Amino acid sequence: LKAKCLARKPEDDNSKYLKTLPGVRVVEGDVTDAVSVRRAMDGCTKCIACFGAARIVKLSDFWRNGEAECAHPKSVNYRGVLNLIEAAKDTPDFEKFIRVTGLSVGYSPYHPVAVLLNTVLSMTIKWQLAGEMAIRASGLNYTTVRP
Repeated sequence: LKAKCLARKPEDDNSKYLKTLPGVRVVEGDVTDAVSVRRAMDGCTKCIACFGAARIVKLSDFWRNGEAECAHPKSVNYRGVLNLIEAAKDTPDFEKFIRVTGLSVGYSPYHPVAVLLNTVLSMTIKWQLAGEMAIRASGLNYTTVRP
């Protein structure tokens, strides 16, 4: 086994493709679920976290807290990263944490692109940055990629 891939839907086309690759095992789970993250990380020495929330702001967000939803960027891009960090710290011989976010994460919060994406995508850049900062503070050996 060379790689494990955590997938919410192990029967979708992407997961089916990954299953055809030599040495790859698809593990059902979600980064927002600490138990499935720990199960997926068991025995791993490295983690490449290349996920992100794609939640559009809802009108109801103006009168209730949408951050509690599993699909919200706070749950995925921040709490999901925290789940991975904790699992990595508890995994013997863990070596490297790689987080792929996005170029806009490095923009000033007042940059027009950041304002637009945060407004439309439920503060996604804010929570991506919070996840990156948690990785930096974790003490793990890490690399952040912002394509």
